[in-house]
Amino acid sequence: MYLGMKLKDMEERLEAAERSRDEALREAHMWRAELAKEREHAVVLEAALLRANVKQTIVHPKLTPIAISEEAISSNCVASFANEASDISSLDAINLNEKKEKRYNL
Repeated sequence: MYLGMKLKDMEERLEAAERSRDEALREAHMWRAELAKEREHAVVLEAALLRANVKQTIVHPKLTPIAISEEAISSNCVASFANEASDISSLDAINLNEKKEKRYNL
């Protein structure tokens, strides 16, 4: 009787371990498939980047892709600085008007 219960217990443990193994294998397969998709996506993005660099080199033959990106960054910085400067001058004008109003209202 005791050996029969022990055998049944061991069989249940074995089934649980097999289910756990099968689940882990399914999850590993899912992650491998996901990784393969992302690798393919990365290859497509690299190809698009290469095509863009080639087109840019054709348009601007003297500029390297690094110089082109630095040029783009610097132009964005100048535009951003100009916007900030105009915002600050607008705030200064508002503050000046508020000071005038306070002076005349007193």
